[in-house]
Amino acid sequence: MITDTEKSILRTLIFFDLFDHPLTAFEIWKYVQRVDGCHDYSFSTIFREIHESPLIAEKSEECNGFYTLAGRGEVVGVRRERTVYADKKYALAQKSTRVFAWFPFVRMVCVCNTVGLGAAKKGSDIDLFIVARARHLWLVRLLCTGYAHLRDLRPREDAVRDTLCLSFYASDDALDFSILAQPPLGEIPDIYFLYWMNWCVPIYDDGVYEVFFESNVWVQHILPNRIPYLPTPYRRVVLSRYGRVVKKVLEYIAVCFGPLIESGARSLQHALMPRAITDKQGKGTGVLISDSFLKFHVSDRRREIQGKFIRRCKAMNV
Repeated sequence: MITDTEKSILRTLIFFDLFDHPLTAFEIWKYVQRVDGCHDYSFSTIFREIHESPLIAEKSEECNGFYTLAGRGEVVGVRRERTVYADKKYALAQKSTRVFAWFPFVRMVCVCNTVGLGAAKKGSDIDLFIVARARHLWLVRLLCTGYAHLRDLRPREDAVRDTLCLSFYASDDALDFSILAQPPLGEIPDIYFLYWMNWCVPIYDDGVYEVFFESNVWVQHILPNRIPYLPTPYRRVVLSRYGRVVKKVLEYIAVCFGPLIESGARSLQHALMPRAITDKQGKGTGVLISDSFLKFHVSDRRREIQGKFIRRCKAMNV
């Protein structure tokens, strides 16, 4: 009979197999999913189960330090290849973030989705999540998307690779994202969104990431070993003293005309917003348009991924 710990480990491997992404033993511990009845998620327990459980040995395999589902050892090579692509895309994201960091009221820029996970495909775009100071969300989006348009960095139908997907902005007074999670399907929560929060890698941060992390402790009800992401110095964008002074001056000027500037930025962007986005507003959590969230995921695949995950779990009796 399968134990709760074995079920947790196998569900974790199943989810990441959806993305052809094998895991190390440490990553299995880091990303392990809570299952009702299991209370011990220590690394020693997870490590012991990985190496001693006959069921885990039957349903998974190890290759060069990576663990995946049985018969899926080829994805180890896929992960190595995609890690190279993700590193290149991360460098491109840093290049634009060095500009975004100068814009007034930009408080945090994160790489997210598959680039944050380190599993980006060669032809994929680069998803960024941006946090703005409260009451200046529309201005921040106008500046960031305006820069991306001027530099021809926005995705087009005929060109997506290495472009910037700037489809998610949040205000720094609305960092509890529990309201953005979709309702569970049976006992399975909005699993992709929970992992998405762990894949947000702060490139530029003036102190918001810690607040963001602590504002979403509810994620730990499903991912008990969730830990904050601390990028190495070479992966961070830090404004110089001169840059911080210039930014403060720009913010002071903008605050003097704050309501007028923000209102103008909002009106302009509403006028330019595609019908495909406005038609989705208020219909689920894919598209949200407010002074706290600007989220433009017209093709929200979370339900699709959730359904695939549930079917795979049922097929493996976990």
